[in-house]
Amino acid sequence: MNIFPLGSRVLVAEEKVEKTTSFGIIIDGNAGDSRVFQVVAKGPDVWRGIEVGQRVFIDSSKGQIVSSDGKQRILLPVDGITAIVTE
Repeated sequence: MNIFPLGSRVLVAEEKVEKTTSFGIIIDGNAGDSRVFQVVAKGPDVWRGIEVGQRVFIDSSKGQIVSSDGKQRILLPVDGITAIVTE
């Protein structure tokens, strides 16, 4: 199933980050950190500052969890994006 956001909505997926300790133990890299999401799709009315593939922080209280192909994603209005993450 494909999901195409309408209007000024975006579809984001959480980035899974794993960290390995010096002892070889794998831990969730987001544990204790802010969760980072990646923009997967955007509606036609989303302004140019938001592009597919960008990493963002979101206000998860504004989003709706949707499942597609066994993956959970969040569909939210563009004003639910609180910051763009750059390296």
